[in-house]
Amino acid sequence: MIVLSLIILLLAIILVAAVFAKKDFTVKRELIIDSSRQEVFDYIRFLKNHQTFSKWTTKEASKKTETRGIDGTIGFVQPWNNYKEKAGIGELEIKRMVEGLEIVIEHRYFKPVRGMGNTLIATETAPQDQTKVRWEYHGVSKYPINLLTAVMDMDRLVGTDLEKCLIKLKSVLEGTYSK
Repeated sequence: MIVLSLIILLLAIILVAAVFAKKDFTVKRELIIDSSRQEVFDYIRFLKNHQTFSKWTTKEASKKTETRGIDGTIGFVQPWNNYKEKAGIGELEIKRMVEGLEIVIEHRYFKPVRGMGNTLIATETAPQDQTKVRWEYHGVSKYPINLLTAVMDMDRLVGTDLEKCLIKLKSVLEGTYSK
C-alpha cells in the first residue's frame, strides 16, 4: 500500500510539474555556403529538394504521397507517412515566404504523437558571393509531453541534426556531395 501511495504521489508531482514546464523551444543553427543568396533560396524554396539534405524528409523520400498545391509556393502541402521507420505521419506546409530571403514551413505531426512545429530557413548575403543560411526550428509540445522537452537538451538533440542538414545542403549546393 505504501509503494502504491508513493507511485501515485510521484505521478501527481510529475503531472503538476508539467503544468508549469515550458511548452515550446527554439533551436537555431547557421552556416556559410559558397553560392549566391538567390541560388540557395531558389533551391530551399522547393520542398522536393529538401529530400537531398534534410534528415527528416530523406526518411520519407521513397514513400509516395499526394501533395497539394504547387511546390515552392505558399500553401503547398507535402504529407508523409512513414511510421515504420519512426518518421511518423504528418505533413509540411509552406506558410510564408519572402522572395530571395526566407521560407517558413509548418510541421504538423499526427502519429505517433500529435504536435506542431515551425521551420524558418533564412538566407543572407555574405562576402565573396557567399550566403549565410540560418535554420531555426520552433517546436511546441502539449501537456504532459512538454515536461519531456523541458528537461531534455533540445538544443543539442535537434541542433545536432540541423547542423548535419546544413552541412549536407552546403555540399549539395557546392557540388561536393557524394552518396
